[in-house]
Formats: sequence, C-alpha cells, structure tokens
Amino acid sequence: VAVINAPQGEMKLSQTNQWTQAGAYRQTQELPFGKIVVFYDGKSNWVIGPQGAMELPAPMVRQMEGERMRSFFSLMLSDRNPEVTVTAVGANEVEVASKGGETVRLEFDASSGLPVRSTYNSVGPQGPTKVIATLSDWKEVGGIRLPHKLVIEQGGRKFADATVTGWTLNGGLSAGELSKKP
Repeated sequence: VAVINAPQGEMKLSQTNQWTQAGAYRQTQELPFGKIVVFYDGKSNWVIGPQGAMELPAPMVRQMEGERMRSFFSLMLSDRNPEVTVTAVGANEVEVASKGGETVRLEFDASSGLPVRSTYNSVGPQGPTKVIATLSDWKEVGGIRLPHKLVIEQGGRKFADATVTGWTLNGGLSAGELSKKP
C-alpha cells in the first residue's frame, strides 16, 4: 500500500510485485483510475491497463530491467550473479552494477548490517532523476529479516511512502504463471 505525490496531487495505490529467481517479473498496480499489470522476463513483455494491452515501450522496458535488477532479493544475492559487479565504495556502502548499465548504491546500518538506503538514477515525470529509497521497519518473515516500510525520494522530493502488507517467500511461482495475461 502506498501514497505517491504525483503532479496531480496525492494518490493512493496498491502494488504487488512478483518475481522468480530466473528473472520473470510481474507488477500489478491498483490505481484510482484502474488496474495496470506489467510483465517482463528479459525476452517477452507486455502491459495491460485501462487503455488496453500492448508490448512495453522501450522506456518501460528499461524501467522494468532496473526494477528487476533492484528487487530486494536480487540485490541481496548480487554476489552470486555473474551479470553484476559488486564494489565496496565506503565503510558501509557497496555499488552494484549490471552489465546492462544499471547501477545502485546500497548503504548498510553499521550496527545491524541491514540495508537502510539505496540510491540510483531513473527517469521520473520530469526526466532523468536521482532516486533514494529508505528501508525500515524490519521484521522476520520465514527466517529472513525483511523491510516493511519504504520511503522514496525523487529529485530531492518525497515521491512515495509505502508499507509492505505481506511477503510470500518460495511460493512456487513459475514464469509461465506470471506471464499469463489477466
């Protein structure tokens, strides 16, 4: 559940992100004006919304590649992914860079070792922008501590305030299931 500060004003939405370890990614957003579902797996893609279904435009493909690369578990397992490079850039900071050109800087809390902030470049409503995502409210789920609060800043302004209402781990999702159009 999130509240975003859109150019038209504050907007509440619900978002569900689903992904497989192999990289299939599906995002479903329930917005005041309708539902938008996006699927991307690196080979095929589509978006279905109030205006119909279509293949993702190039900027959305780029955005989904970034979303997939920056998903929490992808980042936490970056050291096992030959497609990315992890570089220490500070005492409690690393930079993760994909071969596709995506980069994200992660800052960790010195005492807990948990990530507290990620910083990356993206494209916002006004063009290229710096995005800072702050993670908090860590709770144990299936033996893993996961964030349940996320605050996103774009271009130095608060863009979104999100609360995670649930995590499902190892739910048996397949790329085939995620790719089914609603």
